[in-house]
Amino acid sequence: MGRKASDELLAALNEGTARPARLGEQVYRLLRRSILNGELKPGAALPGEVKLSQAFQVSRPVVREALGRLRAEGLVASRRGSGSYVASQVPVTAGAEPGGPLDLAAVRDALAELEFRMVVEAEAAHLAAQRRGADDLAAMEAALDGFAEALEKGHVAHHLDRMFHRAIAAATGNVRFVVALDALETERNPAEMVVRHRLHFQPRERGRAVLDEHRDILRLIREQDAEAARRAMRNHLERARIRMIGYGGDA
Repeated sequence: MGRKASDELLAALNEGTARPARLGEQVYRLLRRSILNGELKPGAALPGEVKLSQAFQVSRPVVREALGRLRAEGLVASRRGSGSYVASQVPVTAGAEPGGPLDLAAVRDALAELEFRMVVEAEAAHLAAQRRGADDLAAMEAALDGFAEALEKGHVAHHLDRMFHRAIAAATGNVRFVVALDALETERNPAEMVVRHRLHFQPRERGRAVLDEHRDILRLIREQDAEAARRAMRNHLERARIRMIGYGGDA
């Protein structure tokens, strides 16, 4: 991780600085979320203990406790004399049995989120088709290219899925759409990420279906077919909702 990337990470982590209660738990959760949602890439170097303790405003033993829990989960690896790194192969279902029961509370939270997004993002797609510029289309295409690559390699793809939807929100020219999506991402917990991965991206064919839906939405936005873009986005999120409702059968 370069100096600029490390500084940006510290700034982002500092926005969620831990409070006096349960410091180790909060540091652990913030770092874990950054790894599972792809903000910290496999193999990336973590800032040193001193920098992390300063960013979180906690003691170094608290940071060591959090890193120890992440190492036990296989999310972080230590290299003698070099520091801590994100594992080269991040287990996207960390903390959950592969193929085991999903966290029902997380499923309910994810369904509530999708209900909200069906209203907001359908309208965002409609406006984006009317107002998008060349830079907006380029951002959407870059997100889809990254999503496709991550899917084929079996890597974490949450952040690339989010990047595509965020690019559409940005293309509306109305920052409130972006703020709404960012708020949803901030509130998401690790259990929800497991639910999203299992139901949207596994097996790989399901992830490819999601990618095809994204590409269709992009095509309609590029063609400035606002009504069709609205329907395609709503259908895309409705399919996600159906997958969650029926998770007991094929998830």
